[in-house]
Amino acid sequence: MLNYIIVGAGLAATAFIQQLRKQNRSFIVISDDSYQSSMVAGGLYNPVILKRFTASYNAWHQTKLMRVYYNDLEDQFKGKYIYDTPLLRKFSSIEEQNNWFAAGDHPVLSHFLDPDLKQINNVHVPAAFGFGKVNHSGWVDVKQSLSDIRGFLLSQGLLINESFDYKALVHNEEQVVYKSFHAEKIVFCEGFGVINNLFFNVLPMVGTKGELITIESKELKLEQFIKSNLFIIPLGNDLYKVGATYHWDDKSPQPTLAGKSEIIKDLDQMINCPYTIIKHEAEIRPTTKDRQPFVGQHPLRRNLFILNGLGTRGVVQAPDLALALYNFIEFKIELPKEIDIKRLKKIAWI
Repeated sequence: MLNYIIVGAGLAATAFIQQLRKQNRSFIVISDDSYQSSMVAGGLYNPVILKRFTASYNAWHQTKLMRVYYNDLEDQFKGKYIYDTPLLRKFSSIEEQNNWFAAGDHPVLSHFLDPDLKQINNVHVPAAFGFGKVNHSGWVDVKQSLSDIRGFLLSQGLLINESFDYKALVHNEEQVVYKSFHAEKIVFCEGFGVINNLFFNVLPMVGTKGELITIESKELKLEQFIKSNLFIIPLGNDLYKVGATYHWDDKSPQPTLAGKSEIIKDLDQMINCPYTIIKHEAEIRPTTKDRQPFVGQHPLRRNLFILNGLGTRGVVQAPDLALALYNFIEFKIELPKEIDIKRLKKIAWI
Protein backbone atom coordinates (compact mmCIF):
# COMPACT_ATOMS: atom_id res chain seq x y z
CA MET A 1 0.00 0.00 0.00
CA LEU A 2 1.18 3.51 -0.85
CA ASN A 3 1.34 6.27 1.71
CA TYR A 4 -0.21 8.90 -0.58
CA ILE A 5 -2.04 9.58 -3.81
CA ILE A 6 -1.46 13.14 -5.07
CA VAL A 7 -3.88 14.74 -7.52
CA GLY A 8 -2.28 17.59 -9.47
CA ALA A 9 1.24 18.51 -10.53
CA GLY A 10 1.51 22.28 -10.10
CA LEU A 11 3.36 24.35 -7.52
CA ALA A 12 1.35 23.11 -4.53
CA ALA A 13 1.50 19.45 -5.55
CA THR A 14 5.22 19.40 -6.33
CA ALA A 15 6.08 21.16 -3.07
CA PHE A 16 4.18 18.45 -1.18
CA ILE A 17 5.79 15.75 -3.32
CA GLN A 18 9.21 17.09 -2.37
CA GLN A 19 8.27 16.71 1.30
CA LEU A 20 7.27 13.10 0.66
CA ARG A 21 10.51 12.37 -1.16
CA LYS A 22 12.53 13.93 1.65
CA GLN A 23 10.79 11.71 4.20
CA ASN A 24 10.93 8.56 2.02
CA ARG A 25 7.15 8.30 1.82
CA SER A 26 5.65 6.36 -1.09
CA PHE A 27 3.24 8.02 -3.51
CA ILE A 28 1.71 8.17 -6.98
CA VAL A 29 0.75 11.38 -8.81
CA ILE A 30 -2.27 11.69 -11.09
CA SER A 31 -2.53 14.77 -13.29
CA ASP A 32 -3.72 15.70 -16.78
CA ASP A 33 -2.28 19.23 -16.59
CA SER A 34 -5.70 20.86 -16.87
CA TYR A 35 -6.03 24.17 -15.00
CA GLN A 36 -2.22 24.27 -14.90
CA SER A 37 -1.84 27.94 -13.99
CA SER A 38 1.61 27.24 -12.53
CA MET A 39 3.03 26.58 -16.01
CA VAL A 40 1.91 30.03 -17.19
CA ALA A 41 2.71 32.00 -14.03
CA GLY A 42 5.19 34.84 -14.29
CA GLY A 43 7.22 33.40 -11.41
CA LEU A 44 7.91 36.79 -9.84
CA TYR A 45 8.31 36.55 -6.09
CA ASN A 46 8.37 39.30 -3.53
CA PRO A 47 7.29 39.46 0.10
CA VAL A 48 5.22 42.64 -0.26
CA ILE A 49 1.73 43.34 -1.57
CA LEU A 50 2.78 46.26 -3.73
CA LYS A 51 -0.66 47.69 -4.30
CA ARG A 52 -1.01 48.54 -0.61
CA PHE A 53 2.64 48.39 0.58
CA THR A 54 1.87 45.68 3.16
CA ALA A 55 3.71 42.48 4.01
CA SER A 56 2.19 39.26 2.72
CA TYR A 57 1.17 36.51 5.15
CA ASN A 58 4.16 35.10 7.07
CA ALA A 59 6.41 36.92 4.59
CA TRP A 60 9.84 36.59 6.22
CA HIS A 61 9.49 32.91 7.06
CA GLN A 62 8.02 31.98 3.68
CA THR A 63 10.68 33.86 1.74
CA LYS A 64 13.52 32.09 3.55
CA LEU A 65 11.87 28.67 3.21
CA MET A 66 11.22 29.25 -0.50
CA ARG A 67 14.90 29.97 -1.15
CA VAL A 68 15.95 26.77 0.59
CA TYR A 69 13.35 24.84 -1.38
CA TYR A 70 14.48 26.06 -4.81
CA ASN A 71 18.16 25.75 -3.96
CA ASP A 72 17.49 22.11 -3.04
CA LEU A 73 15.68 21.59 -6.35
CA GLU A 74 18.63 23.08 -8.22
CA ASP A 75 20.99 20.65 -6.47
CA GLN A 76 18.74 17.67 -7.20
CA PHE A 77 18.06 18.36 -10.86
CA LYS A 78 21.23 20.29 -11.76
CA GLY A 79 19.17 23.20 -13.05
CA LYS A 80 18.86 26.92 -12.47
CA TYR A 81 15.44 28.02 -11.23
CA ILE A 82 15.76 30.99 -8.87
CA TYR A 83 17.18 34.35 -9.94
CA ASP A 84 17.93 37.22 -7.57
CA THR A 85 16.96 40.23 -9.65
CA PRO A 86 15.96 43.53 -8.01
CA LEU A 87 12.27 44.40 -8.12
CA LEU A 88 11.57 48.10 -8.59
CA ARG A 89 8.13 49.53 -7.86
CA LYS A 90 7.50 52.51 -10.13
CA PHE A 91 5.95 55.50 -8.34
CA SER A 92 3.23 57.48 -10.10
CA SER A 93 3.11 60.39 -7.64
CA ILE A 94 4.71 62.06 -4.63
CA GLU A 95 1.91 60.55 -2.55
CA GLU A 96 3.02 57.03 -3.52
CA GLN A 97 6.59 57.90 -2.55
CA ASN A 98 5.41 59.10 0.85
CA ASN A 99 3.30 55.97 1.38
CA TRP A 100 6.34 53.82 0.57
CA PHE A 101 8.57 55.62 3.06
CA ALA A 102 5.88 55.46 5.75
CA ALA A 103 5.40 51.72 5.19
CA GLY A 104 9.17 51.19 5.38
CA ASP A 105 9.12 52.31 9.02
CA HIS A 106 7.05 49.25 9.95
CA PRO A 107 9.22 46.66 11.76
CA VAL A 108 8.30 43.85 9.35
CA LEU A 109 8.39 45.89 6.16
CA SER A 110 11.75 47.45 7.03
CA HIS A 111 13.34 44.12 5.97
CA PHE A 112 11.88 44.45 2.50
CA LEU A 113 11.39 48.10 1.50
CA ASP A 114 14.61 49.93 0.69
CA PRO A 115 14.45 53.40 2.30
CA ASP A 116 16.20 55.20 -0.59
CA LEU A 117 14.53 56.49 -3.74
CA LYS A 118 15.95 54.71 -6.80
CA GLN A 119 16.52 55.75 -10.40
CA ILE A 120 17.62 53.60 -13.34
CA ASN A 121 19.75 54.63 -16.29
CA ASN A 122 17.32 53.57 -19.00
CA VAL A 123 15.78 56.17 -21.30
CA HIS A 124 13.16 53.67 -22.43
CA VAL A 125 11.59 53.41 -18.94
CA PRO A 126 10.68 56.98 -17.97
CA ALA A 127 9.92 57.45 -14.27
CA ALA A 128 9.46 61.04 -13.15
CA PHE A 129 8.87 60.01 -9.52
CA GLY A 130 11.48 57.26 -9.37
CA PHE A 131 11.27 53.76 -7.96
CA GLY A 132 11.21 51.93 -4.66
CA LYS A 133 13.36 48.79 -4.40
CA VAL A 134 11.96 45.62 -2.84
CA ASN A 135 14.66 43.54 -1.16
CA HIS A 136 14.56 39.72 -1.11
CA SER A 137 12.71 39.65 -4.43
CA GLY A 138 13.40 37.83 -7.68
CA TRP A 139 12.11 35.42 -10.26
CA VAL A 140 11.61 31.66 -10.40
CA ASP A 141 11.61 29.77 -13.68
CA VAL A 142 8.46 27.90 -12.69
CA LYS A 143 7.93 26.26 -16.06
CA GLN A 144 11.42 24.73 -16.14
CA SER A 145 11.34 23.57 -12.53
CA LEU A 146 7.96 21.89 -12.94
CA SER A 147 9.05 20.36 -16.23
CA ASP A 148 12.15 18.86 -14.61
CA ILE A 149 10.17 17.46 -11.68
CA ARG A 150 7.58 16.05 -14.06
CA GLY A 151 10.30 14.40 -16.13
CA PHE A 152 11.73 12.79 -13.02
CA LEU A 153 8.33 11.50 -11.90
CA LEU A 154 7.66 10.03 -15.33
CA SER A 155 11.06 8.35 -15.40
CA GLN A 156 10.33 6.71 -12.06
CA GLY A 157 6.81 5.61 -13.01
CA LEU A 158 5.34 7.92 -10.37
CA LEU A 159 3.12 10.05 -12.62
CA ILE A 160 -0.08 8.90 -14.29
CA ASN A 161 -1.04 11.35 -17.04
CA GLU A 162 -4.83 11.20 -16.95
CA SER A 163 -7.87 13.06 -15.68
CA PHE A 164 -8.84 12.06 -12.16
CA ASP A 165 -12.17 10.24 -11.97
CA TYR A 166 -13.65 11.29 -8.64
CA LYS A 167 -16.42 8.71 -8.88
CA ALA A 168 -13.79 5.96 -9.03
CA LEU A 169 -12.39 6.87 -5.61
CA VAL A 170 -13.36 4.47 -2.82
CA HIS A 171 -12.42 5.30 0.75
CA ASN A 172 -12.97 4.26 4.33
CA GLU A 173 -11.27 4.98 7.64
CA GLU A 174 -8.26 2.81 6.79
CA GLN A 175 -7.43 3.61 3.16
CA VAL A 176 -8.35 5.13 -0.18
CA VAL A 177 -8.58 3.06 -3.34
CA TYR A 178 -8.34 4.56 -6.80
CA LYS A 179 -8.50 2.01 -9.58
CA SER A 180 -5.47 -0.23 -8.94
CA PHE A 181 -3.88 2.08 -6.37
CA HIS A 182 -4.31 1.61 -2.63
CA ALA A 183 -3.05 4.34 -0.30
CA GLU A 184 -3.40 5.57 3.24
CA LYS A 185 -4.32 9.13 2.19
CA ILE A 186 -5.05 11.30 -0.82
CA VAL A 187 -4.14 14.98 -1.22
CA PHE A 188 -5.94 17.13 -3.81
CA CYS A 189 -3.88 19.94 -5.36
CA GLU A 190 -5.82 20.67 -8.57
CA GLY A 191 -5.80 24.47 -8.49
CA PHE A 192 -8.95 25.93 -10.04
CA GLY A 193 -9.88 22.38 -11.05
CA VAL A 194 -11.15 21.90 -7.49
CA ILE A 195 -14.49 23.19 -8.80
CA ASN A 196 -14.93 19.70 -10.30
CA ASN A 197 -13.89 17.89 -7.11
CA LEU A 198 -16.87 15.99 -5.67
CA PHE A 199 -15.42 16.20 -2.16
CA PHE A 200 -14.08 19.76 -1.97
CA ASN A 201 -16.09 21.72 -4.55
CA VAL A 202 -18.17 23.28 -1.76
CA LEU A 203 -15.18 25.46 -0.87
CA PRO A 204 -15.51 29.09 -2.07
CA MET A 205 -12.99 29.00 -4.92
CA VAL A 206 -13.62 31.99 -7.18
CA GLY A 207 -10.60 32.02 -9.50
CA THR A 208 -9.20 34.98 -11.41
CA LYS A 209 -8.14 34.92 -15.03
CA GLY A 210 -4.73 36.37 -15.82
CA GLU A 211 -3.22 37.00 -19.23
CA LEU A 212 0.45 37.56 -20.00
CA ILE A 213 2.55 38.27 -23.07
CA THR A 214 6.19 37.63 -23.88
CA ILE A 215 7.85 40.36 -25.92
CA GLU A 216 11.16 40.79 -27.72
CA SER A 217 12.83 44.21 -27.70
CA LYS A 218 16.37 44.86 -28.90
CA GLU A 219 16.34 48.38 -27.50
CA LEU A 220 14.80 47.99 -24.03
CA LYS A 221 17.92 46.52 -22.34
CA LEU A 222 16.17 46.27 -18.98
CA GLU A 223 17.99 44.39 -16.22
CA GLN A 224 15.58 44.94 -13.32
CA PHE A 225 12.05 43.75 -12.67
CA ILE A 226 9.69 46.69 -12.99
CA LYS A 227 6.24 46.76 -11.36
CA SER A 228 3.62 49.39 -12.06
CA ASN A 229 0.18 48.48 -13.38
CA LEU A 230 2.05 45.57 -14.96
CA PHE A 231 5.24 43.70 -14.20
CA ILE A 232 8.07 43.41 -16.70
CA ILE A 233 10.41 40.46 -16.12
CA PRO A 234 13.70 40.26 -18.09
CA LEU A 235 14.18 36.70 -19.37
CA GLY A 236 17.49 37.25 -21.19
CA ASN A 237 18.21 37.38 -24.93
CA ASP A 238 16.08 40.54 -25.27
CA LEU A 239 12.96 38.68 -24.11
CA TYR A 240 10.59 39.95 -21.40
CA LYS A 241 7.48 38.52 -19.77
CA VAL A 242 4.78 41.16 -19.25
CA GLY A 243 1.51 40.98 -17.33
CA ALA A 244 -0.78 40.32 -15.85
CA THR A 245 -4.46 41.07 -16.12
CA TYR A 246 -7.06 40.29 -13.43
CA HIS A 247 -10.55 39.30 -14.50
CA TRP A 248 -13.09 37.67 -12.20
CA ASP A 249 -15.89 36.75 -14.62
CA ASP A 250 -14.14 35.04 -17.53
CA LYS A 251 -13.12 31.51 -16.49
CA SER A 252 -12.04 30.28 -19.93
CA PRO A 253 -8.34 29.34 -20.22
CA GLN A 254 -7.96 30.91 -23.68
CA PRO A 255 -6.15 34.23 -24.25
CA THR A 256 -8.40 37.07 -25.41
CA LEU A 257 -7.97 40.05 -27.67
CA ALA A 258 -9.34 42.28 -24.90
CA GLY A 259 -6.72 41.00 -22.44
CA LYS A 260 -3.94 41.51 -24.95
CA SER A 261 -5.11 45.04 -25.70
CA GLU A 262 -5.23 45.85 -21.98
CA ILE A 263 -1.63 44.72 -21.51
CA ILE A 264 -0.41 46.61 -24.56
CA LYS A 265 -2.11 49.81 -23.40
CA ASP A 266 -0.42 49.67 -19.98
CA LEU A 267 2.92 48.56 -21.40
CA ASP A 268 3.01 51.49 -23.83
CA GLN A 269 2.68 53.79 -20.82
CA MET A 270 5.66 52.11 -19.11
CA ILE A 271 8.18 51.90 -21.96
CA ASN A 272 8.83 53.99 -25.07
CA CYS A 273 10.68 51.66 -27.43
CA PRO A 274 9.51 49.20 -30.09
CA TYR A 275 8.82 45.55 -29.26
CA THR A 276 7.38 42.43 -30.85
CA ILE A 277 4.88 40.15 -29.14
CA ILE A 278 6.23 36.59 -29.21
CA LYS A 279 3.65 34.77 -27.09
CA HIS A 280 0.27 35.39 -25.48
CA GLU A 281 -0.89 33.12 -22.63
CA ALA A 282 -3.71 32.90 -20.09
CA GLU A 283 -4.21 31.20 -16.74
CA ILE A 284 -6.96 30.76 -14.14
CA ARG A 285 -5.41 31.46 -10.76
CA PRO A 286 -6.78 29.44 -7.82
CA THR A 287 -8.01 32.48 -5.91
CA THR A 288 -10.23 31.98 -2.87
CA LYS A 289 -13.05 34.19 -1.68
CA ASP A 290 -11.20 35.33 1.45
CA ARG A 291 -7.78 35.40 -0.30
CA GLN A 292 -6.40 32.71 2.03
CA PRO A 293 -5.29 29.20 0.99
CA PHE A 294 -7.33 26.05 1.41
CA VAL A 295 -5.27 23.63 3.50
CA GLY A 296 -6.45 20.79 5.67
CA GLN A 297 -8.56 17.68 6.16
CA HIS A 298 -12.06 16.96 4.93
CA PRO A 299 -14.19 17.06 8.10
CA LEU A 300 -16.30 14.02 7.13
CA ARG A 301 -13.80 11.93 5.15
CA ARG A 302 -10.74 11.63 7.35
CA ASN A 303 -8.16 10.45 4.81
CA LEU A 304 -8.94 13.14 2.21
CA PHE A 305 -6.85 16.34 2.30
CA ILE A 306 -6.50 19.52 0.27
CA LEU A 307 -3.65 21.90 -0.59
CA ASN A 308 -4.97 24.65 -2.83
CA GLY A 309 -5.93 28.29 -3.21
CA LEU A 310 -2.43 29.77 -3.44
CA GLY A 311 -3.64 32.51 -5.79
CA THR A 312 -0.92 34.79 -7.12
CA ARG A 313 1.67 33.90 -4.47
CA GLY A 314 2.20 30.22 -5.14
CA VAL A 315 5.94 30.52 -5.72
CA VAL A 316 6.45 31.91 -2.20
CA GLN A 317 3.72 30.06 -0.33
CA ALA A 318 3.89 26.52 -1.72
CA PRO A 319 6.94 25.23 0.23
CA ASP A 320 5.64 26.59 3.55
CA LEU A 321 2.07 25.36 3.09
CA ALA A 322 3.23 21.94 1.90
CA LEU A 323 5.39 21.56 5.00
CA ALA A 324 2.52 22.69 7.24
CA LEU A 325 0.15 20.13 5.70
CA TYR A 326 2.72 17.34 5.94
CA ASN A 327 3.36 18.10 9.61
CA PHE A 328 -0.37 18.20 10.25
CA ILE A 329 -0.98 14.82 8.63
CA GLU A 330 2.06 12.98 9.94
CA PHE A 331 2.66 14.60 13.33
CA LYS A 332 -0.74 16.13 14.22
CA ILE A 333 0.77 19.63 14.38
CA GLU A 334 -2.12 22.08 14.13
CA LEU A 335 -2.40 24.16 10.99
CA PRO A 336 -2.36 27.95 11.36
CA LYS A 337 -5.98 29.05 11.60
CA GLU A 338 -5.53 31.52 8.71
CA ILE A 339 -5.01 28.69 6.20
CA ASP A 340 -6.98 25.82 7.77
CA ILE A 341 -10.25 25.08 5.96
CA LYS A 342 -11.83 24.69 9.40
CA ARG A 343 -12.11 28.50 9.39
CA LEU A 344 -14.96 28.09 6.87
CA LYS A 345 -17.57 27.15 9.44
CA LYS A 346 -20.66 27.69 7.27
CA ILE A 347 -19.67 25.17 4.59
CA ALA A 348 -22.29 22.46 4.01
CA TRP A 349 -19.95 19.50 3.62
CA ILE A 350 -21.13 16.40 1.79
